[in-house]
Amino acid sequence: MKIIGVLLTFFKLFVFVLFLAHVLGCIFHYASREESNSWLGDNENADWQIRYIYSLYWGIATMTTVGYGDISPLTTTERGLGIILLLVACGGFAFTMNSIGFALSTLEERTNVRKSKINILNKYMK
Repeated sequence: MKIIGVLLTFFKLFVFVLFLAHVLGCIFHYASREESNSWLGDNENADWQIRYIYSLYWGIATMTTVGYGDISPLTTTERGLGIILLLVACGGFAFTMNSIGFALSTLEERTNVRKSKINILNKYMK
C-alpha cells in the first residue's frame, strides 16, 4: 500500500512538471508570435500542433536545465521573458526533485521502522 502512495506521488509530480512546461511553452510561444524574427523561424506558419510541440520541448528542456540550444530566444523581449521563465522553471523543477527525494526517504524510513520491529519481534521470540 505504501508503494502505491509513492507511485501516486510520482505521477502527480510528473503531471505537475508537464503542466508547468505547458504553461511556460505557451507563454514563450505567445511572445514569439508577437515578435518578428522570433525563435520560431521557419516554423512561423506551421500548424499549431508543430509549434506547440516545439514550445513544449523548449519548456521541458529549460525546466530540466538541459537547454540543448537548438531553440533559443532571439529578440530582447524573448530573452527577458526567457530569464523570468527560466527562474520559474528552475524553482518548479527543484520543488519536484525535492518532493521525489522526500517521498523516497519516507518510503525508506517506513521500511527501516518495519525492519526494526521485525528484529525486536525476532529477539523476543528467541
